[in-house]
Amino acid sequence: MRKILLTFSMMLMALVGFSQIDFSIDPDQPTIDIQRPTFSENANTLSSTLIQFENGAFVLDTNDVTYGSMVRFRATDRIEVRTQTDWSNGFNAGVKVNVFNGSDRWMPDVAVLSFFEQNPTGGVMVTDYRVIATFDNMVNKLGVTFNYGKQAQVQGSNYFNATVNYQVIKRVTAFAEAQVIGEDVNYNFGFIALANNNWALDIHGGSMAMGDETTPFFGGGVSFAVR
Repeated sequence: MRKILLTFSMMLMALVGFSQIDFSIDPDQPTIDIQRPTFSENANTLSSTLIQFENGAFVLDTNDVTYGSMVRFRATDRIEVRTQTDWSNGFNAGVKVNVFNGSDRWMPDVAVLSFFEQNPTGGVMVTDYRVIATFDNMVNKLGVTFNYGKQAQVQGSNYFNATVNYQVIKRVTAFAEAQVIGEDVNYNFGFIALANNNWALDIHGGSMAMGDETTPFFGGGVSFAVR
């Protein structure tokens, strides 16, 4: 109940702020770049944003609801730190470093990302680490992102994510992705909509392999940037 109230409060504050905003987009200013609700991360860091909040809910098989929040902080133009929680297992911390920015559409942007949390003995362990390659504009309005990494909490399995995104209209991007983790394959589809330069909404759904079964899921969220 506590995690529901906490996440509901954060999303309510976000929605209250959302209801007060100006829905125009300034073409001379950068727009918010969120990492949810995909399995994948792109190679971008918060180069023009001071702090960014990404909040949402994830419903698995209509019975299991997970509430999540992530706060991202700009450290330098190429480095960001973040913390995230599902409001039941505490917080973890992460660092993302943009290593390389491609000079043309066939040259990817490259980043590395690691998450850390405290283990039961009081030490710090890495729970997720990955290499990211993003082709922002491989074809007109279409981009592709690849992630390769390892999650300690999923039996130490390596994973590979591939995401395709396409700008459907000026403010709305559609995405489709597949994640191969161990012997399981998960699928995720959805939309990200910009309200203005600093606010975004997302909705998504797909299927997740659970042993010998495949379980549907869906979710949505609200994100905002502070510049």
